[in-house]
Amino acid sequence: MMIVRMLRWLFGYIRFTLEGTFPERFLNLASRRGIPLWGLTHEDNTLSAMARQHHRAALQSIAEKTNITVGGIEYHGLPYCLKRYRHRVGLLIGLVVFGLGCHYLSGIVWSIDIRTPSLLNEYEVREMLREHGLTEGTPAKQVDAAGIINQISVSDRRVSWMTVNIMDTHADINISPNLASVVQRPETLPLSNMKSIADGTVTKVEVYKGAANVRVGDGIRKNQLLVSGLVEYTNGQIVLTDCEARVFARTHRSVDLHLPKRYTLPRIQETVTKQTMTLFGLSLPLTIQGNPSGTYAQQTTRQQVTLLGHPLPIYVTEENWRHYENVPVELTLPQAQELLQQKLSLYEFFMLAGTQQGTVLNRQCTITEESDGFVLHADYELEEDVCQKTVIPLEETAEEPASPLPAV
Repeated sequence: MMIVRMLRWLFGYIRFTLEGTFPERFLNLASRRGIPLWGLTHEDNTLSAMARQHHRAALQSIAEKTNITVGGIEYHGLPYCLKRYRHRVGLLIGLVVFGLGCHYLSGIVWSIDIRTPSLLNEYEVREMLREHGLTEGTPAKQVDAAGIINQISVSDRRVSWMTVNIMDTHADINISPNLASVVQRPETLPLSNMKSIADGTVTKVEVYKGAANVRVGDGIRKNQLLVSGLVEYTNGQIVLTDCEARVFARTHRSVDLHLPKRYTLPRIQETVTKQTMTLFGLSLPLTIQGNPSGTYAQQTTRQQVTLLGHPLPIYVTEENWRHYENVPVELTLPQAQELLQQKLSLYEFFMLAGTQQGTVLNRQCTITEESDGFVLHADYELEEDVCQKTVIPLEETAEEPASPLPAV
């Protein structure tokens, strides 16, 4: 139906009224001659209809034969508009320029949709595409999709394969990661030992590979050999192996956390917001405020404008500039206790994360106030896996050449 309306507008049509005793005779005769009529309406003994513009003479002839008066003729469509504005050359030039502009802009990439894994962020991909000639505002004919794919796949080992699809003014980028570049296969260890990472008393011994050198209840020192990768069997056979074991022991640790009484705290004193609109590659400032001078922290956000779910080549960039000043602060004892407890919690978290399944058996904390600050002293009794693997490299020794025999 839309195409029919467009064709009627392009060829032009007329709207007219029929006045007479028997207008149905006019309609029947027009139908016999193959003249299509549409938009028939009847109001106050007057019949209105529409027909193509070039059928006007035929409709006048039919009206004379049927004693019908055709009046109120109104012209519509492209021929009427061209005839009406034929003396306005500027309008014609504007339409031509508008059509050429639309044709030119339809051949430029205005939006780029990037689907990339977490291994590569969108900003990195956009920078790589910019270096290889693809960005907003680039003519689609100048984009070498095959060249971009080959160059990025070769230069960046994190990219396994990618696709670049140019659809009208939109570019669709899909990237698949190369997992082999980030997943490192563990190397096989021909020989390794297990040594202690702290002093303590052994509470549990679990050996999966290797020969244990300690038992439950033994005291151990730091860097002492706990499990050996050199295993000797009862039949005299000696085997080199990669040790796998867990040796738990009671250990002691202590830590001193310091907190000064007086320090400076950064606080926001001023915030400056700057907005810029990027339209068809042209940046237009939305605010008069420029970039501030001095020490500021900048945060930038960029949002693309969409219409009915389709991205438009319009971006709004907002820059927030925050000015910080250091304000002197003096701690009180209750505030210091709270902050030191928080620092101690962080210390315990990282300490237990690095102790290989360690648990705290006992903890004693004391907080003392000094002239320049506060000190928290903590003593810990832990039960932890004290094993640490040490790889023993096996180097091949070159055979010494045999000494020549003396001449007889």
